[in-house]
Amino acid sequence: MKQWIVAGCIGASAFAAQQPNIIVILTDDHGYADLGCQGMLDDVRTPNIDRMAERGVRFTNGYVSAPICGPSRAGLMTGRYQQRMGVETNADLPFELNTVPFPERLRKTGYRTGMTGKLHLPLKGDGHGEDPRRWGFDEYAMKAGDFRVAPKRRLCTHSPDGEQLPGPKWMDIDDYRLDVSSDFAVQFIERNHDEPFFLYVAYFGPHTPLEATEKYLSRFPDAEPPARRYALAMISAIDDGVGRIFQTLEKYKIEDETMIFFMGDNGAPLKGQRTLPVDQLDYNEWDGSLNSPMLGEKVMIGEGGIRVPWLMCWPGTVPAGQVMDEPVITLDVAATALAVNRIDAEDLDGANLLPLVTGQQKELSRSLCWMLGGQTAIRSGKWKLLQTADCGPFLFDMSVTEPERVNLIGQNPEIADGLQKTLEKWKTDIGRRGWVRDAQLNLEKSLYKTHYSGVSCD
Repeated sequence: MKQWIVAGCIGASAFAAQQPNIIVILTDDHGYADLGCQGMLDDVRTPNIDRMAERGVRFTNGYVSAPICGPSRAGLMTGRYQQRMGVETNADLPFELNTVPFPERLRKTGYRTGMTGKLHLPLKGDGHGEDPRRWGFDEYAMKAGDFRVAPKRRLCTHSPDGEQLPGPKWMDIDDYRLDVSSDFAVQFIERNHDEPFFLYVAYFGPHTPLEATEKYLSRFPDAEPPARRYALAMISAIDDGVGRIFQTLEKYKIEDETMIFFMGDNGAPLKGQRTLPVDQLDYNEWDGSLNSPMLGEKVMIGEGGIRVPWLMCWPGTVPAGQVMDEPVITLDVAATALAVNRIDAEDLDGANLLPLVTGQQKELSRSLCWMLGGQTAIRSGKWKLLQTADCGPFLFDMSVTEPERVNLIGQNPEIADGLQKTLEKWKTDIGRRGWVRDAQLNLEKSLYKTHYSGVSCD
């Protein structure tokens, strides 16, 4: 077991004497409400993830940098706003990687790196697939890009039994897709528990197509409609996987040497006919997950699209049982991982969270910004300014229980003006492109008409 010496202030200049293990667990199209520890719904059961929250920090204002899969993951893996790489929507994939991903930065300092599940980060030059090596991963079991074409296919460095292959190989693995990711995660820790490791567990769920085994469906026999039952079952499968990861860390007595993050990649999509049988749902329709009490959904930079379940724990270093309202964003994961290792992160857009979660810092004192298609938003303190090509501007007080219901811009024009100026500076800094696809604008118009038509003005 590694020996640890922790300095009094956990920050970029004072940290554990040896490199901590780092695990990032990402779910897919997972609504804000759908963890037991969120306290929103009675039908969701996530005892293992809830235990993680109890052992660390649950952020009530946890954000992603984009409300859609590819751009969100680009921000997470680089710690930089994805627009800096020319990525704003999935239509911008593949793209040119103009920075060093943080897994590669960790790998260069001696970390063993691994990933499993959905990468969804094709780069120019990758050919007909994605290459985890270009993102800094030594070991992987990455799902094929189009699940509908090859639902069982994985690009693997190891067999399902954990044996190393002569080289990366595409394999069809018949086991349930979420269990495959959990299996690899456990095996990766088994192989690498005696050296610093970084593990990225990117579960492909509860994203459609909805799929669950009887083992998980049987836990929710009365859940309705069918999509909801499947979503609950898939989230339960992920929860089992998180439990297995913690059990493996405890087996090797390295739970106190491991910093873990858990979050969704964006909010749940809500469109589609909710009463249809699961096998009749379109690929991008409602996946059964819920964003309550947030307005909006996937693709929108309303809270339902960008605010997600967001947890962090590091037993023995980060005090347990914390619930924080301070806004955080997935860009902070890379900044935190690099800071604890004293790796230069001046080029990143995120913040090191360790001073905040260890009580050395009360707040982060920054603005968070979003842009997608015709939508822009900025969050600073309790205020959020939101505008689309067709509606707004809206100024919302985000400290209320059900945000984005009352537009306060008429009462606070000076606050809105200040936020707008900061947003414009940010847009110039990241290199805003000057055009937006008509299909994207039409989709946004429809979504905001659905979700924000009832917003009142005070």
